[in-house]
Amino acid sequence: MRQIFRTLPVLLTVAACATPPVLQAPSQQPPVATTPFTYKANTPLVTRAYDINECELSGRGLPPNATQAEIADATAGTDPAQVASFVQRCLSNKGYTVTELPVCRQADFSRGTLVVRPNVQPPLDSIICLDPSQGGMLTTQPPASA
Repeated sequence: MRQIFRTLPVLLTVAACATPPVLQAPSQQPPVATTPFTYKANTPLVTRAYDINECELSGRGLPPNATQAEIADATAGTDPAQVASFVQRCLSNKGYTVTELPVCRQADFSRGTLVVRPNVQPPLDSIICLDPSQGGMLTTQPPASA
């Protein structure tokens, strides 16, 4: 027992010399917002819009020529999670990549070229961020004209 009392002050002294953990201040940067993005290389804008629409309607059990009333009725009677899952699979089966990309912040605009509603999208790895308010994207490689 006496041995413990002799070693205890030494252990407490050594423990007091240990380096305290470094606490990092919380980041002052707000989190980066993201938005869904459907991509397929060399696909014209019109084809992409048609494919997305077709998958959305099919996910609700409707044909491509469904009326607004049929769309409203079908939407009210379907589970949004099931529709989203179906649309994801449908677009994937058509060769699309469905991903999320960051929404452009003011500081991003100095890093690339803003391209609004390109007919053919630039390579996915060249897209820095998306600007949904303008229907555009910031890219390091502007798309070639079709």
